[in-house]
Amino acid sequence: MNTTDNSQAKPRKLEQAAPSSNRCNQINQVKKIVGRITKLETELKAIIDRYHQVGGGESELELKLRKINLRESNRSRDAARKWKKDGND
Repeated sequence: MNTTDNSQAKPRKLEQAAPSSNRCNQINQVKKIVGRITKLETELKAIIDRYHQVGGGESELELKLRKINLRESNRSRDAARKWKKDGND
């Protein structure tokens, strides 16, 4: 009869016990990207509001600013997808 003694459980690996520094770095990178996007959105809204106060309508400046905002949103979305794809939630 083959019996095993489970009283001596193996210690957990270091990676399982605490988040790895790589994961922490990824989380911090995502936070930085979100912060940049928020800052850009605020600046964009302020520029558009000032532009409308002057009496301008839809312009080339507004279209360029919208394109910049869209580009930053796409970057953050891609970074978040990559981060999740790498096994993070």
